[in-house]
Amino acid sequence: MARKELYRRLDHWEHSLEQTTGSYLLLLLLAGLLFGSGLDSAPIYILDEAKNAQCAREMLQNHNYIVPFFNGELRTDKPVFHYWMMIIAYQLFGTTAFAARFFSAVAGILLISYTHRFTRMIYDRRTAFWTCILLLAALHLSLEMHFAVPDPYFIFFVTAAIYEYYLFENLGHRKHLLLAYLWVGFGVLSKGPAAILLPGGIVFFHLLLSQQLAWQKIRQLRPLAGLLIVAVIAAPWYILVHLQTNGLWTRGFFLEHNIHRFSTIMEGHGGFFLLTVVFVIVGLLPFAVWLLPALVNMLKKKLLRKHDMFMLIAGGFITLFFTISRTKLPNYTIPAYPFFTLLLARYWLQLEPKRHNENIQWIVYLVLMFLLPIGVYIAIVIEPAIRTHTPLAFLFLLLPMGAIAGRWLWKKQYTWSSRVAIAGSFMITILLFNLVAYPRIYRSNPVQKALHITGDRKEYVAFRSYNPGFNFYLPGPIPVLQDSVELKTWLDNHPQTYVITRKDELTVMGQQSLAIVSEDKDIFELPVTVVLAPAVKKQ
Repeated sequence: MARKELYRRLDHWEHSLEQTTGSYLLLLLLAGLLFGSGLDSAPIYILDEAKNAQCAREMLQNHNYIVPFFNGELRTDKPVFHYWMMIIAYQLFGTTAFAARFFSAVAGILLISYTHRFTRMIYDRRTAFWTCILLLAALHLSLEMHFAVPDPYFIFFVTAAIYEYYLFENLGHRKHLLLAYLWVGFGVLSKGPAAILLPGGIVFFHLLLSQQLAWQKIRQLRPLAGLLIVAVIAAPWYILVHLQTNGLWTRGFFLEHNIHRFSTIMEGHGGFFLLTVVFVIVGLLPFAVWLLPALVNMLKKKLLRKHDMFMLIAGGFITLFFTISRTKLPNYTIPAYPFFTLLLARYWLQLEPKRHNENIQWIVYLVLMFLLPIGVYIAIVIEPAIRTHTPLAFLFLLLPMGAIAGRWLWKKQYTWSSRVAIAGSFMITILLFNLVAYPRIYRSNPVQKALHITGDRKEYVAFRSYNPGFNFYLPGPIPVLQDSVELKTWLDNHPQTYVITRKDELTVMGQQSLAIVSEDKDIFELPVTVVLAPAVKKQ
């Protein structure tokens, strides 16, 4: 009886919590913990992080805040906004992994805050609270908000722009339209044309499907004034970088990293047509198994109201856009998460135990939660560099435990406690992942191992291709040599140099007086990082 009374009181407490400002403060606290935990625990190593963090570092060192360089060469991959954020953080906290990732976490917290504000204004406080809880429980979102990459900023700006457009549609206040265009402008500075194409496509299909696509309606959106606002924010930097690089950055970014990336498979990131749908489902775990039933139920029961239709259009268009793209990456579809989680929250809050046949979804959820720790264990076992860390897989046992508890509580009709068990098990797992699992695994990366072996020696040269993670931990650019003659000449003039390269480059290195001092496979990647030193200097 005491246990039943406890669950009854928890379910009753839910309603009082959701209707107060305390729920918002709780969400901000959770966002700070989940997105901010472990920012300095893992080294800068993953390829994108390494190049972005080092690029910002070189811009700061060179006092050039317009042209991005990596290892002394022009970097055309992304616009400048995330570099500026990292530069500010470097000046505040020093050139550290924490600083490189700091404003990514801030972007995640802002996303939660903005989502709560938007959902509260369109729906109600209860829906706002649970939408944010579902977002916070998504491991993929938390992981992305930890990386020193442009995506956290882009996700926030694009999502906020779409929110403000819809607030303008429903409330009519021009400040929302102004904010929408402001956020698009910053999105263009973060990742380029996609910041216009995604909100623009969503607006078009929303007007089309709601039978509002008319010239008079378009005029109300003031597109010319909006484009002017976007241009005022983004154009000055694009013009300056174009002029200072004689158009090289412009051609590289727009042709290769936009048109070419969309129309062809780049860097091996391809896949079957519906792979992005899989990315969304996996990314929205644990609640993703209810996404399809949620959509079907809303249509079947005629619950797909005006607001729900817009959320479906927004999430669906983003997913479809990157489904069409030939290059496919899991982070591309993250801007769709807030809209799908909103629909999921609406569905979950309408469910009542013993009145809906949800057995199939619960079975799928339980099976997935039992498979996840096994999958993590296998992933660690097959990676030679981290095989000793297999006990970390036990951290993920919280997921099946939370699934069992959630199912039991649901059958007992303790709905709030059931949701807390599911979301809470994921949030605790995210914290443990950020603070324990991820740092321990990535401290075993070949860059850190090699630098530990080479000690304080600062002379390094790269032969052809190498792991860019070295750059962030070395004082200056690494000379990159392209053939064996160049390498021999360099070694003759710099006898104390370490040579860093990939294992498959050894066959074209020629006969050099070098000995391998470090050789390790890149974690979860195919290349093998090799560090060599003159044989006569080997201890």
